[in-house]
Amino acid sequence: MLFRSGLIWKVDETLEALPGALDLKEDLLDGSKDYLSQLKTEDPADDGLSREVAVTYSKLGTVKSEMGRLTEARDNFERALSINQALVVHDSINGLYELDLATNLQELGTIDLAQGKPDVADQHLAKGLAILQQLNTALPVHEAVRLHESIQRELAKIRLDRKSTR
Repeated sequence: MLFRSGLIWKVDETLEALPGALDLKEDLLDGSKDYLSQLKTEDPADDGLSREVAVTYSKLGTVKSEMGRLTEARDNFERALSINQALVVHDSINGLYELDLATNLQELGTIDLAQGKPDVADQHLAKGLAILQQLNTALPVHEAVRLHESIQRELAKIRLDRKSTR
């Protein structure tokens, strides 16, 4: 199967370096999202496929965000979040699902900041940080620490912004 083999992710990474490739990335990701969503509904017990759909929504959210289409980005990040929440409930010992969930919360927090919603961003980022703190011993240090530091920076920015507006 084309998408499950990871080819779409290789194509996406190759496009990353090309200037002006956002529209093409959007088309590729939209197509893969539609295809994976169809497969997902046919086999709801396939966690791996559900994760691929969530990752596709997340990547599409990133592309939409880069294009300045924040409402569409939020919609995709929220869809990824919903799938990842279900995956964590289904397999609560899989740290990768929890890391994906924390990443989605960070993505939503970033969109919240861009849309001028620091209080909502603070909630999303704090939830993501709490997940990462629980995972810190279970995941490879470099992944958890990198995301942890990024969330910390976002939280610090929110807090500084709040202080400067008071």
